[in-house]
Amino acid sequence: MAEVNRKPSPRIDDDVLRILSDARTLGDAILIGRRYQPVKFVTAGSRGVVWQVKDDYGILYAAKFTRADDYTDRTIDAEFQLRADLRPPLFTRATDYGTWTTPLLDIEFHVMVEEWVKDSETLDSFLSRPEQVSVRTILDFVEQMALAFEMLENKDLAHDDLHANNILIRPSGPGDAAYSRNEDTYQAVIVDTGSLKPVSKTVKHWDDVRYLARHLAVMHNIVHQQRDLTMADRRFLIEMRELLKLMTDDDASRALRGDAITTRFQQAYTRAQRGGTADSKMGQPFEFISAEQIGNDELLLQLFARTAWVESVVSPDPMLITGPRGCGKSTVLRWMSLRAHASRIDMPVPFDQIPVSGIYVSCTSDFQNRFSEFRDEASVEAHRTEIVHYFNLIHLRELLATLIAIAERPDRESVFGLGFAQEGSIADFVRKYVPPTNHAYLSNHPLNRAIDSVDGEIFRSQMRLHVGEPSDNPTSLAFLADLTEFLTRTMPVFEQHRIAFLLDDFSTHRMSEDVQRVLLPIIWERRSSHLFKVSSEKYGIVDDYQDGELTIDLARERLEIDCGKEFLDERNRAANVRFATELLENRLRTAGWRGTADQLIGKSMDLRQLARTLRKPGRPAAAYYGMETIASLCSGDVSTLLLVFRKVLAGSDANSTNMVPHPTQDRSITDVSRAMLRVVIHHRPRGKDMAHMANAFGNFVSRILRAAPTGHSDIPVQIPRIEVDDDGQATAILTEKQHAFARELLRRAVFIELDIGRSRHDRVSTLRWDFRRIYLPAFRAGLGKTEALKLRPLQFQQLFEEPKTFLDDRLAARIPNNEDGDATLFDEVEFPYADH
Repeated sequence: MAEVNRKPSPRIDDDVLRILSDARTLGDAILIGRRYQPVKFVTAGSRGVVWQVKDDYGILYAAKFTRADDYTDRTIDAEFQLRADLRPPLFTRATDYGTWTTPLLDIEFHVMVEEWVKDSETLDSFLSRPEQVSVRTILDFVEQMALAFEMLENKDLAHDDLHANNILIRPSGPGDAAYSRNEDTYQAVIVDTGSLKPVSKTVKHWDDVRYLARHLAVMHNIVHQQRDLTMADRRFLIEMRELLKLMTDDDASRALRGDAITTRFQQAYTRAQRGGTADSKMGQPFEFISAEQIGNDELLLQLFARTAWVESVVSPDPMLITGPRGCGKSTVLRWMSLRAHASRIDMPVPFDQIPVSGIYVSCTSDFQNRFSEFRDEASVEAHRTEIVHYFNLIHLRELLATLIAIAERPDRESVFGLGFAQEGSIADFVRKYVPPTNHAYLSNHPLNRAIDSVDGEIFRSQMRLHVGEPSDNPTSLAFLADLTEFLTRTMPVFEQHRIAFLLDDFSTHRMSEDVQRVLLPIIWERRSSHLFKVSSEKYGIVDDYQDGELTIDLARERLEIDCGKEFLDERNRAANVRFATELLENRLRTAGWRGTADQLIGKSMDLRQLARTLRKPGRPAAAYYGMETIASLCSGDVSTLLLVFRKVLAGSDANSTNMVPHPTQDRSITDVSRAMLRVVIHHRPRGKDMAHMANAFGNFVSRILRAAPTGHSDIPVQIPRIEVDDDGQATAILTEKQHAFARELLRRAVFIELDIGRSRHDRVSTLRWDFRRIYLPAFRAGLGKTEALKLRPLQFQQLFEEPKTFLDDRLAARIPNNEDGDATLFDEVEFPYADH
């Protein structure tokens, strides 16, 4: 708004101020027929003073005396009328006004009388105690100021002088939105409306929003200097700086105004709590290969594709989910998060698809760094109590965050039974175990206060873990059970949809075996009010609890899902193709691409024809292409599928609808396969040995395909599996070093361990290992299976001693001109896939 020429307002000099600050000057002032007695001098400005006065009934008021000649563009009557529509508690109520003079001065004063704000202090004074200012204080202040601005804007008014001394902070009382009978809360009050005017008549460079931005910047700087900030707090402060820029933008079309201020601050806070960023859009379909890279829950839900084993995971049973890294364990557990779905307030929570109330906790972000230094039994034992306490606090915090998301929903009471009374009860429960913060709150949100206190205790627990100090009042092994039993009584929805803690990547590379043993009684405790679903890499979790009996029979009551094994189950082949297609199309659609999976990649030849094509002599023809082939590459490693899609579609763009040529697809798939195979050697500590085994077995599979006679069936021989009768003897005969190597091959998913089978020859169990399928294109090998490499336990050990020599001998037993070979080494079975 352009500046206009104004005559400078007359100011109060020191002599006038000395007279006005003397109570004898006022005597008994009479305004509009009412008498006021001075009580105490409050403050002085450049054009007036403020006194505390009382009427004949002893009621206190604030009386502002302003030079009458300062009212050049308004009247005292007009100011009083403008004030009439500005209601408490955000504004003080104007009760009287008039004109006053004194024989001591040849100056006329206008006087505005308004209610006295009891026990209040200015915003400047309030902010002088930085320990009480938190991120929640900022959000509450924004909310109250935005409501005040809305009241002004509805009347087309501006305060026009909203400096820190014109905002008072007082304890909230009955009738205030922030009032709580159980907690101390505060109310912001805007005072001194001497500059109040229609927006069209404002001439100052600093408007109300710019003043608010300044106050928020002061709060930002106070919070930024605090030591006990959570990562969510830090993310919020980063976004807050951008919001302050918008609030002070000189371009009115871009500047942040009105209720948009509250909305944007709340959105930034919500994103920060979930670990997200301001922009949840995807520029390219394959920007986020792993679930850890998707910081925004909304984006993850958009990208989620259902695997064949999802139905098993969502069952109301304790569960251990294993599989190779990148197999989608984290994605599925995050998809099951009640918080993620509850945050979509315009959509019902899909309890029909997810019958449990999932509380997602990541070991990677929440525990790895805190517990990494505890690698031996002695250090773990020294910190045992605090480890349990910290573990409980993290789960409590995530549960509270879920409840806060529910509290924002319109169906919070009808579906979830979460009313204000329940919020208060839950906060009271938390207060019994976690000391409250000394932060100041300008709202009555018990759950927000509770989660702040938990954040503070998490920080203190982190410090105690670091320095080795004990907690004064730690939570016990039974805390989560007590918590969930209380919540089930308080919110019956949790009786129908049991709380399921979704503990992601509880693996020994995240926390040591000794730390895991401390936490096992919490995780596998049998309780009717909650359960755990735990993901881990293969052989990444210990079950040998050593401090007594667990309350659950792990073999009978805990289900185990191996994602790699599920993908290799031939009964799931059609479902795997549907999953791969949905996985790709969700990403194409979210990134705004026109093409579909069928248009861009198309169909495949069947796996039998694929093997025949690979067996043909001469220059290799394109064999690896199409959705069915790509789906068949997956041994549970979903991230590998995304790498393949990214490579295949590298030459396409958002407008592409033409199919990628088959030779291009073939080269892309082979390149990814070779790259994945090269990575094996970098696994520590047995990478070199694992690469040797992978290369030896891959070459064996490839050479068998090309050299082994097909017989009358003309079906190429494909042997991607090792089978060893007498599983117990097979593993027992291995040396300790070989046994550790075998587990490492499975942990790193060079081979995928299938369910123990039954031998066709006798009643003994059979160990079954499948070679990871993504490695097969590097050797130009088929993706099907016609036979298995049948070994006896002693031969299995020989395979570990020298893989290449052993497999070369097995190969020589099958190729032509070697009639002395072991003709019964391979058991021919019916090919599992029919021609398309």
